[in-house]
Amino acid sequence: MTHELIRASAGTGKTHALARRLIDLLSLPGEAPKASEIVALTFSRAAAGEIFERFLKMLAADAKANPSSHAANIIREVIASQHLSQIGTLDSFLMRMVRSFPLEVGLKGDVEIMNDFESSAARSRASFEILRRTDSASKKAFVDAFNLVMDRERVRSFIETYREFVKFWHETYLSNPDKKCWGDPSTILSPSCAIKVADVEDLAAAADALKGLVDSPAWEEFIEWVRSFRGSVAGVKGFAKKFLESENLFSGSVVEISFNRRTYTFGGSDAAAVRKAIAAVVGYILRMKIEMASGIYTLVKAFEDLYAAKVRSTGKLVFSDVPRLVSSLDPASRAGLEYRLDSRIRAWALDEFQDTSREQWKAIYPLIEEAKSSEEKSVFIVGDVKQAIYG
Repeated sequence: MTHELIRASAGTGKTHALARRLIDLLSLPGEAPKASEIVALTFSRAAAGEIFERFLKMLAADAKANPSSHAANIIREVIASQHLSQIGTLDSFLMRMVRSFPLEVGLKGDVEIMNDFESSAARSRASFEILRRTDSASKKAFVDAFNLVMDRERVRSFIETYREFVKFWHETYLSNPDKKCWGDPSTILSPSCAIKVADVEDLAAAADALKGLVDSPAWEEFIEWVRSFRGSVAGVKGFAKKFLESENLFSGSVVEISFNRRTYTFGGSDAAAVRKAIAAVVGYILRMKIEMASGIYTLVKAFEDLYAAKVRSTGKLVFSDVPRLVSSLDPASRAGLEYRLDSRIRAWALDEFQDTSREQWKAIYPLIEEAKSSEEKSVFIVGDVKQAIYG
């Protein structure tokens, strides 16, 4: 069997080509795969229905045009094994994996997909349970993190604000659970970067180094702006505005700007002092953002730990949980699951592949790779990169 990838625009016959591929596979001489051994997946139920309908119509047309062909026998086989058909959506295929192997993915109880109301209620219960914790250390860490994220502003409704916060950030956390993604300077900045995380002392030192470089009240204002900077560049003006707008501030041997119809050129140690001041300002903003990211991580991880124990592990899922559960399996469990599942699959046909999410691809990638490495299996993929909903 051969493997094929087709990139083509809408309306060029990709679904037709996929349906023809299914017929060709079932018509192979000798040990052709059974209809139930072919996995044909796409993005939506409507698209899956279109594949199945197109497949049957083409089979019927082949049988009508050539009654002695194998098409009639294939139609009988497809109808007889329709209850075993693996033509559907990626979500439904992954859901079958989870329902077939619940213990392997860490679930207990009946596995079901919650509707929007049930999902919202489950999040609310987890939010309230965190607030009812009796451990004073956990409560203090939670409140401190929340204050940090909210920039210590008063919130009219703590609970409602927290609910909205969790709803917004929970999905991002699930896609990026590594703590290094949340406020680790070494993950964000390379060693050669001119910007470093800065604090109040760095701002003060940078302001002191600017003294005497320019004899102007506007320059004194710039020095004081650096010294008293606390994170906001809203309404910035004067020398500060010019330096921040300079595209070449950190390149070349000199720093040159025009201000009040005059050109100012800074070289040597003077240029270094100017660059140090702006780097300290940007570094202070970065420090604030890093602290905020760390606070968000602390809050959302606390929520996720509780939600996973109280909701997800009991089998109550949302659709986005399904591919993550499969892709997060430990290697040993994953290998066992794939071994049992792979024996039932001899061919893959993926339509509208550009709409596959990263989590979905991580979940099925090992199975696809195994099929690609086998001479007895087939992979057929069609899609249009220009239409990708995930960019």
